[in-house]
Formats: sequence, C-alpha cells, structure tokens
Amino acid sequence: MFNSIEVNNYDFHFELHYCGFLIDCLFPEVIFDLEDDEIVIKLNGRIIDIDELIYFINFNVSHLIYSVVGTNCVKNSYCYFRYFFNTSDKIRHFVNITKIYLKYVPTI
Repeated sequence: MFNSIEVNNYDFHFELHYCGFLIDCLFPEVIFDLEDDEIVIKLNGRIIDIDELIYFINFNVSHLIYSVVGTNCVKNSYCYFRYFFNTSDKIRHFVNITKIYLKYVPTI
C-alpha cells in the first residue's frame, strides 16, 4: 500500500480524484473492480463488503499510517489518506462513486 503515491497527481477539487487516490493508496492489498455495473472489493484476493473495508481502513491502514508518520502530519499520501477517509461516511461515499471512476478510467 501507498507505493509510489504522488499527491500532486490528484486534483482534490474534484470528487473522482479522491476515488483514484483511494484505489491507488490501497493497491495491491485492496482492489476495486466493476462487475455487472457493481463495485467488487477484494482484500488480498478475497471479496469483502463495504463494512469490512471500513474496518480494514480504520484499523489496519490507520496502524500503518501511524507507524509511518506518528502524530506529525506532513503533506504526504499517508496524511492525506488519514484526512480524507477517516470516517465510515466518507469511505462509503467515495466507494459508492468509485463506480463512475472505474466505468470511465482509461485502462493500461
């Protein structure tokens, strides 16, 4: 997670950039796919629901972030992530609109 993330590659004035940031930060442990026009979330290859993703972010990812930055919050991907996705409502919101992002994002 958080591999080669450059926050300057995202324009956080636009909502779908948060979706890209979420996907990029959690990759490869968490993968978001679009199947039959529905979001599928996989954690280490296992399909999970939004509740498990929220738990994973609130405990596993938060521990990782804390181990890297502690209480200092310099402007890096860890701190942006902590600020943007620190509540279940925010996570639910961005996962819901990730459908739009995945539908139109260019594939490599």
